[in-house]
Amino acid sequence: MATILELKSTIAGILGVTVSDFTVNGIDFGLTALNAVRLQAEQGNDFEFQRKTLSLSVNTLTGGSLENAVIQGTNTTATIKTLIDVGQADTNGNFVPLEWTTRAESHERTRGENRYGSRSLRYPSDADAQVFVGGRRRVMLDNDRVSLFPMGTISESVTVLLDCYVYSDDFVTSTLATLTGTTGLNAINVTYPLLGTYNGKPLFQSQTSSYTQYGIWYSISQVKWIISSLEYMKEPFVAAFVDYHYLATTSSTLSPAGTYTAAGAFTGTGVVAANAVSDIWTTKGANYLIWASVVWLNQNASAFGKQFVNRQEGNLGPPTALRDEALATLIACDTNKFELFRRHGR
Repeated sequence: MATILELKSTIAGILGVTVSDFTVNGIDFGLTALNAVRLQAEQGNDFEFQRKTLSLSVNTLTGGSLENAVIQGTNTTATIKTLIDVGQADTNGNFVPLEWTTRAESHERTRGENRYGSRSLRYPSDADAQVFVGGRRRVMLDNDRVSLFPMGTISESVTVLLDCYVYSDDFVTSTLATLTGTTGLNAINVTYPLLGTYNGKPLFQSQTSSYTQYGIWYSISQVKWIISSLEYMKEPFVAAFVDYHYLATTSSTLSPAGTYTAAGAFTGTGVVAANAVSDIWTTKGANYLIWASVVWLNQNASAFGKQFVNRQEGNLGPPTALRDEALATLIACDTNKFELFRRHGR
């Protein structure tokens, strides 16, 4: 079991660099590598732990977009990788499969179904021909669009269920930081959601009712994590005349968690707790993420890559075999989650 921070530290150790070396031109190459190799594994495999049921509202006239599908029972969106089945919920919430197809196949079905069954009215002349298209009702998919066929004339919303494999969300170092213990000029003991990155480190911004927004951010010039009004978030950070809290760190410290010292009009001791990001990939697929990231960084990052080069003198080559073995183990573990080749029931 590992967190993103622990994985990055392990990868840095294998490559003989520090975690801070991963940040080049404001980009965290360590995090980029972890996301790249995870995405590559998901693009090539359908993992059972990524199977979800999504719900989507489809208008009978205009259709709907797969990009608006959410995990059933939540408002959480998900990106679909592989669609397995389409259905609707009955009155008890059971999944009832519907007939569905792609747009191209739907056209072929329509062509066959209406060859002898469509009606064409040509009154008073051929110029006024009207064709009534019929056929079995079905769900039609085209790229990200979901439509109902035949379309009809009344606009209403229909909720369809999508049984599918989805992509994981991109890894982040932390998603939330919570500050407690501060006193003084401004009470800033609130929760700080992740806003983005600044100076190659996570940037957290407060969600308060006041007009002043505060942030937890990393100052390269001070080599410290800073809690201050966002108007002072600039480099070089000038501490004079600024009310802030600070946490002295090393340049490799990626998490803002710790005990902060007050400065200026701020008083009290601020304590920041940052959640450690982990999921099924970091808990069950850590070996793959580590070795695949080492290979990716060794190949793509000139600043700290090329640590493994095939030579006759005996230098080690990139650990591609360890990467492939780790991925194969993860796939086998996922495949064997449910007993295979046996029917449970009649």
